[in-house]
Amino acid sequence: RSLDGQLEIVRDRVARQREAGDKLAYLDAELERLRQQVELIREQALLAHDAGGVARTIDALGDTLGESSRWIAEQRQLLGEVDDLLSEPPSPSALIGAPKRRVPQAEEPS
Repeated sequence: RSLDGQLEIVRDRVARQREAGDKLAYLDAELERLRQQVELIREQALLAHDAGGVARTIDALGDTLGESSRWIAEQRQLLGEVDDLLSEPPSPSALIGAPKRRVPQAEEPS
């Protein structure tokens, strides 16, 4: 029974790690898209004769960045720290708990 429970926990952790990995891949793709968009705006600004068009593009990018920031904040709240989810599962002995060592206290001076 205990082994079945532990197996279920490990399966759940593996599923959550996969989900976290998928979300990380999405974040990486989103960051790359934003980098490309910023580069495009920079190129357009260099070639533009219409300052108003460049300003509208920059405003649109600002809106996109705001939406991306909100999405990232939501994911952070839902997932907690992604690094924790991607870490290796603890060993069974760590789950049980290793015996604590007593730290010798220094003697008070006489």
